[in-house]
Amino acid sequence: MGIDPKDWARLKKFAYVAIADQDPDITEGHRDRALERAHSEIFSYFAAELAKDTAGRVDLIGAIAHAEVAGCPLAYEDKLFNSYSVLLGATVTASHAANAAVLALIENPGQAELWRRTHCTDTFVEEVLRWSSPANHFLRHATRDTGIRGARIAAGDAVTVWLGSANRDEEIFEDPYTFDVRRDPRPHVAFGVGAHRCIGAPLARVALRVFAEEVLACVESFESAGPVDHLASNFIAGIKRLPVRVRLRPDAERQLARLEPLDHSAAGRRLDGRSGTHA
Repeated sequence: MGIDPKDWARLKKFAYVAIADQDPDITEGHRDRALERAHSEIFSYFAAELAKDTAGRVDLIGAIAHAEVAGCPLAYEDKLFNSYSVLLGATVTASHAANAAVLALIENPGQAELWRRTHCTDTFVEEVLRWSSPANHFLRHATRDTGIRGARIAAGDAVTVWLGSANRDEEIFEDPYTFDVRRDPRPHVAFGVGAHRCIGAPLARVALRVFAEEVLACVESFESAGPVDHLASNFIAGIKRLPVRVRLRPDAERQLARLEPLDHSAAGRRLDGRSGTHA
C-alpha cells in the first residue's frame, strides 16, 4: 500500500477497532471513544499521505491519488474513503480469512495434504473466501421498486444481503457445507458484487496465496490446542484467538530460511522447532 513499516502495527490496530467495535476486547470497553479515535487516526494518516507529493509513487496510495473515472480525477473524499477501504480489506478481512483457513484445516484433516499433492492454490484461496465469508453482510437501499422471489421491495427500502448464507446456497454450490480445497466456488460473493465490490479484494487474495504457498509448505498439520474465541461482531465473521499445535514438515527449516524475519509485536510468533503451540 505504501504504508511506512513503522506505522503498520498502529494502523492495523485501529483498523480492527473500526471494523469490530462491538467486541469489548477490541475497544477495551470504550466503544464510542475507541471508534472515534480509530477513524480519526486512519483518516488523518491517509490525509497526510495524500497531501505529500505523490508523483512517481508506484504503491496503492499513489494509484489512488492519481486515479481517474471517465477522465476526471477522484474527489478528495473518494481518495480518503478508498484508502480506508483498502486498509480494512487488506488487513482485517485477509487475516480473519487466514484464521478461518487454519480452523478449517483442523476440522478437515487431510485437506492440507490434498492441497500439497494437487497444488490447487487458486481453488484453495477461493474456497477459503467462500467458506469464511469474513464480511457477514452489506446493506443497500433500493433505488426503484423491485422484487426478489415474490417479496416486494419498494424504492428506498433497506435490503441486507447475508454473504455467508449466499456462499452456502445449495442451488449454487454442491455440498456447500463441506470445505474442499479442490472446489472452484467462483462466483462466490465473499467480497460483494457490483459497483461496491470490496476494493481490497486483490490484496486479500494475495495475502491468502502467500499463506497457502509459504505457511502450508512448512506445516505438516495443525491441531487444536484450546478453545476458539470468536470475534463479537454482527459484521465480521472473525476469530480473535485460535490456539494451535503446529507440526512442521521435515524440510521446514529450509523453507523458513527463505522467509524474512517477522515482527513479533505485529505478526505473532514465528514457527520454530519441529512442533509447538501458538495463538
